[in-house]
Amino acid sequence: MDFFDLSYFFFALLVFIMGFLVFLRDSKKKHALLFFTETTGLAAWMITLYLGFYYVDRSVWEPGLIWMRLAYGTSIWGMSAMTAFIYAFPRATVHVPKFLRQLFAAFTVGLIIVSSFTPLVNDYFLIVENEYIQDTLGSLFIVYVLFLVFNLLASLVLSIMKLRRAEGIEKEKIAFVSYGYFAFVTGAVLTNVVLPVFDIVILQREVPILIVLFIIPSYYAIHKYRFFNLHNASLNLIRKILLYAAFFSTLIATPIVADRFLEINLAIAWVLGALLALFVFRLLEREIPVVTSESQKKFRVSLTNLQSKIYTTNTFDKLSRLIQTTFAVNLNITEARLYVLRDKKQELGIPVYVKDNFTKALKKQKDVIVAEELPFQKFKGGTKKILTSKLKELEASIVMPLFADKNLIGFLALGSKASGKVYKNEEIEEIIKIKNNLEVILMNILLNMNLQEENDLMKSIVNEKTKVLQKKIAEIKALFDKQAEFIAASAHEFKTPLTVAILQMEELMSHKTETKDLSKKLKRLDTSLDNLKNLTQELFDVQQLDLNQTEVTPEKTDMGVYLKRIRTEFAPLMKQKNIQIRFHTPKKKVYGLIDKQRFRQVLVNLLGNAYKFTPEKGKAAIHLKEVKGKVQIEVCNSATIPEADKKHIFEKFKTKDAKKGMGLGLYISKKIVELHKGKIWLDEKAKDRTSFIIEIKKAP
Repeated sequence: MDFFDLSYFFFALLVFIMGFLVFLRDSKKKHALLFFTETTGLAAWMITLYLGFYYVDRSVWEPGLIWMRLAYGTSIWGMSAMTAFIYAFPRATVHVPKFLRQLFAAFTVGLIIVSSFTPLVNDYFLIVENEYIQDTLGSLFIVYVLFLVFNLLASLVLSIMKLRRAEGIEKEKIAFVSYGYFAFVTGAVLTNVVLPVFDIVILQREVPILIVLFIIPSYYAIHKYRFFNLHNASLNLIRKILLYAAFFSTLIATPIVADRFLEINLAIAWVLGALLALFVFRLLEREIPVVTSESQKKFRVSLTNLQSKIYTTNTFDKLSRLIQTTFAVNLNITEARLYVLRDKKQELGIPVYVKDNFTKALKKQKDVIVAEELPFQKFKGGTKKILTSKLKELEASIVMPLFADKNLIGFLALGSKASGKVYKNEEIEEIIKIKNNLEVILMNILLNMNLQEENDLMKSIVNEKTKVLQKKIAEIKALFDKQAEFIAASAHEFKTPLTVAILQMEELMSHKTETKDLSKKLKRLDTSLDNLKNLTQELFDVQQLDLNQTEVTPEKTDMGVYLKRIRTEFAPLMKQKNIQIRFHTPKKKVYGLIDKQRFRQVLVNLLGNAYKFTPEKGKAAIHLKEVKGKVQIEVCNSATIPEADKKHIFEKFKTKDAKKGMGLGLYISKKIVELHKGKIWLDEKAKDRTSFIIEIKKAP
């Protein structure tokens, strides 16, 4: 496959995926269904047209004719659906009688069938000396052409009419779709109609790829309900093009100059070129400013001044005047009013809003509500209707809720721009920046007014914060207690093996001993030091796990073989206490995803506990099984755990017998299993035994 082949399939897949994503998001909306129908048809057109060209170019006429006819049919499908989408998106503002829409749909389906499966549009290929000359067209080809032209003109007229009638964010959406459509039609007509008149044949076969000029803007318009300032975006795009052009020019030019004039080694020249290109990029990035339109610059400066002055206000009147000056006077916004919430109507000399369903809905919003965006957003229940009607009543285009520790205390209502233009994404971001400062100063002013509701609210906030603080203090105290336990346990556990080791060393140094006796003492010394090493390793492991510095590298492992090997290692140790250790595995092999070294640590801890706490002549077992697509390993023994200890079993320094360890093994095991995205738990249904169950991912 060459680039031409790949581009057809790539763009066909891209177009289909975008349509499918829109359908998944808003399957109940008419424009979403039409967009999916359109993208499916256009993708089918691209594929069938490619296959038609493929077979025709290879003089395989029969399959070529089949695919070419399908290409005629799918082109009608795609173009008709495009017309229907433009009519319906984002809503049908141009009235077309229902019977005409039904007639259009019926005629489209009929022409698709006729074009795809009969010779009435494309009869056969004209072939001279085994070479393709042209299609021999059928009797209805003129109908096919006229219907395509009708679709192009209808879409064009609909776009212009909707652009004239729409306002605000809806106009922005239609503009994206319309400009994309104009780009596609211009490209298609230019390459297939205008240029061939002058014997210029370019991009004729590639014309379906131009569909993305329409589909991508349409997809963006469907998904977005708040747009960036295109003037800013285009200016900054030019800036980035200049920066990267300078970077790559320097990168390529440096080795060429170095090779011609300095005779430097080519590898060194490329390294110098890369360093110089990076230097040039950073220099220009600093010297060429980020370009902003004058209107956006004015908006940002005004809101920055508001932020700097807001903390100098100490009364509601001053704060209200500052907001009016910033938004109404400096930025020509029709309305700017700050409301304070109350449970019931009160005369406070300031704008008061009584709590209702609107404020309940407002409390759930994070930043701002923009009136023009509401028709395109999803809300539960009748929230959208409540918000829309109330914003209309307040004559507000934007409402920003204000909170004091998650309690709604008021809101800022801003009207529309005097220019009639919509609020851009950058402008709304600047408004949101003042939110925190405005919340703090409003709450301070209301407290200074000594209003009962704010005083009660502040008391409840203080009480809640006090409870949280007390809880944190209790947690810190518990941590200190655990630290004290840890230090005491550490001192005891380290002291015992060290004392034994030192005594053994002293005895060896002060007395002559027989070789046999010496061997025994050295063995005890080795055991004591080995215990010390294990304790040190446990402490190190806990530290690494607590700091999230432990990593696992899972690999596909035959769990039956892996567990059998570990069971074999423990069998001699269990034999010292006459403990039977059994292993049960299913007949079918079970594969798990584990880090063999880390996971071994889990099993060693569990089997080590089984050895420590299981009485003489007791029993232990390992069960391997597959449950609901997961690997389960059960490690059990005939020891029992008191009920009071079960809920703390995986905590640090919790041990049944302090003489047998520091109580870190199960904590470490739990952490390692969780690193494997698995679970470990104590089976509390097992009354006469101790049973730990591990569940991990099954390997594919």
